[in-house]
Amino acid sequence: MAFHRIAILAVSLGIMFCASARPGMAGDDEWQPTDKSMVDLLQEGYQVVTVMSPSPQLRVYFLSDRGVLVKCSEEARLVGSPPPPPPTSGYQRTPNFDPSSYVPEVKTKFDCAQLGKSR
Repeated sequence: MAFHRIAILAVSLGIMFCASARPGMAGDDEWQPTDKSMVDLLQEGYQVVTVMSPSPQLRVYFLSDRGVLVKCSEEARLVGSPPPPPPTSGYQRTPNFDPSSYVPEVKTKFDCAQLGKSR
């Protein structure tokens, strides 16, 4: 029975997530940005309800506390681009560039928003 309730909650959250991406579809509800971080919310007693990962670079965490729903998105972005391989000389057929030695720099951005009535 608990699994059934979790499944219904997960589907409901998915519907709300999709509706929030399309203005006008969610009725009077909208996601309002909050200045609180996910750590702040967890320390205040919010519980992670579900996590969605629509792409490898994006995760969306849904948190709940006493009927209040918050979503926090974690987006990873590549900073810069890898260096180009060095030019090859006339006798050198293969470049001496080793792509496995390149370590990309990734920047992660967190944003949180609370579901509330539009004004």
